[in-house]
Amino acid sequence: MDTEPTTVLGQPFPQTHPNRLAAIATLFGMQAPDVKRCRVLELGCSDGANLVPMAVQYPKSEFVGVDLSEHKTAEGKKTIRELKLKNIKIECQNILDINPKNLEKFDYIIVHNIYSWVPAEVCQKILQICREQLTPNGVAYVSYNTYPGWHMRGMLRDMMQFHVRQLKDPKQKVQQAHALINFLATSVPTENSPYGMLLKNELAQMQRWPDYYFYHDSLEKTNEPVYFHQFIEAAMQEGMQYLGEADLASMVVQNFPQPIKETLQKIAPNIVAMEQYMDFLRNRTYRQTLICHQEIKLSRNISSENLQAFYFAAPLKAVAEKPEITSDKVEEFQLPNGAKISANNPIAKAMWQHLATSWPQAVDIKNIITGVKSQIDTKDDIQQPLTELLLQAFMKGAVQCYAHPFEMTMQVSKCPSTTPLARYEAQKRAWVTNQKHEPINIDKLNQNILTQLDGKHDKKDLQKILSSMVDKNEITIAEKGVAVTDKEAAKNILTQQLDTMLTQLAKAGLLVG
Repeated sequence: MDTEPTTVLGQPFPQTHPNRLAAIATLFGMQAPDVKRCRVLELGCSDGANLVPMAVQYPKSEFVGVDLSEHKTAEGKKTIRELKLKNIKIECQNILDINPKNLEKFDYIIVHNIYSWVPAEVCQKILQICREQLTPNGVAYVSYNTYPGWHMRGMLRDMMQFHVRQLKDPKQKVQQAHALINFLATSVPTENSPYGMLLKNELAQMQRWPDYYFYHDSLEKTNEPVYFHQFIEAAMQEGMQYLGEADLASMVVQNFPQPIKETLQKIAPNIVAMEQYMDFLRNRTYRQTLICHQEIKLSRNISSENLQAFYFAAPLKAVAEKPEITSDKVEEFQLPNGAKISANNPIAKAMWQHLATSWPQAVDIKNIITGVKSQIDTKDDIQQPLTELLLQAFMKGAVQCYAHPFEMTMQVSKCPSTTPLARYEAQKRAWVTNQKHEPINIDKLNQNILTQLDGKHDKKDLQKILSSMVDKNEITIAEKGVAVTDKEAAKNILTQQLDTMLTQLAKAGLLVG
């Protein structure tokens, strides 16, 4: 599209990061390229918000981004210049015009939210680029909309397309499309109506989408979902094969109830059929698929032994203020989505508690064993039961798995520091990229704090800088949701809260040593 409903900035997508792609590839028997010394291509890179943080993080790797938008690529090039990066370039180019002869090989190729939204010939070109430009052990990530789930969403898209057919302005289109789905949500009865129930569920999800994604998914000219098996068939025609999903837990048939699992194992002759049947069961709408060269021999038997070289993180919090670790009492640990993990085994409880206190850092098996033993005071060899617990947790989606740890610190040093990228981003928008490649929302006060965290200012310096901003009315301090108008009182609150705010930034993965 030529114009968009809002000024759309890109953002980092953690699931596309080579660190996570390498972990999945290694689990399935590949010798994944070293992410610290690799080459990465992103098709549809927008303004580079997904690619630039990787280039900052891995200065010995090389990154290339391609996007059709002249405006967005210009923004990306500006960012690269201002951060003085030498290992990344972004080009404005049509995917169809990419000539493999002009490109070197890449270890990782990222194609996020492009495949379903471009014509068929571009889809074929994407897969051709994956075949021709991936190194022998390379991994490509491709996300796309899928059937059967998108049949319902496609019906709603058709309704919205009809409703806005006379409009030209993208903002108006989004406003009117929202108005239509709100009308449908309040007008279609759900009682004794399967259509109404399906409609309500889909509309509830769509109402939470930001405007740019709403436009992209519902109002763009092209949006052609495919069945999973169709995508894999197209990939196979180009010499590629199915590796896995960025979300490993979605692949695990054991996560279904026993009768369903047994039936799936009877009717699915191979992994592609299994994945397709699971899509039927889930009414899946979206996939983030990894593919590799057909010549690669993959292993589908994942065991706890596969985990020895990895690093693990889990965004957990113990429900109890002081969980009982050494007893048989059941303790609960909560994930951000509200799901809870229950355990009464001391080893399991100690593991969850150690991961909870280590978050957001990713720690290896050795670190976890040390943390567990410090809580349950045992001299037994606990590596085997511990790795079995980790494997189960990973396959259920409760634990994140990485090929390498992240450079971050949980300690607020005398002169705290964040990355040059975070300081740069904090000057421009209300979110910054942390060391785990996640977008972290920040308020105006934290924006100002982050811009000063260059490792040259101690806490007294930071207090003076922030106090000066209060004097100049550049920042407002609130207490219990109410703005503090007395400047001296505001400064005192700042002084009292600075340690807490710095600790929160560390917990968000934004401080480095």
